[in-house]
Amino acid sequence: MEGWFMSKMRGVGCRVIRTDLPIEIRFMVQHGQPFKREPSRKGPQSTYTLFRPEKTDLVIYDFLHDELRISTSTIGELRLYREKFGKHVFGDPENSSTARNTLWRR
Repeated sequence: MEGWFMSKMRGVGCRVIRTDLPIEIRFMVQHGQPFKREPSRKGPQSTYTLFRPEKTDLVIYDFLHDELRISTSTIGELRLYREKFGKHVFGDPENSSTARNTLWRR
């Protein structure tokens, strides 16, 4: 997934943290967002601060409902997660089994 984030100007680095619960598996996907330039103060001087915010998306596989739930803010990320998690959870990047995929907007 890191290659996709880099191609979208989101920087280097992507981390997936897995948490197993009794009825679901949760994956937190941490990645960068595009650079931001914010006005700031350095003593009496007005200046700008450049930084890359970090974002955490959530992908949940619910065993009970055989459902893949995806919490992200862009359609591109939704498609990326459907493909990658579909491949690794269901064995098929094109078809996420009988799972439903949803986009939760933040």
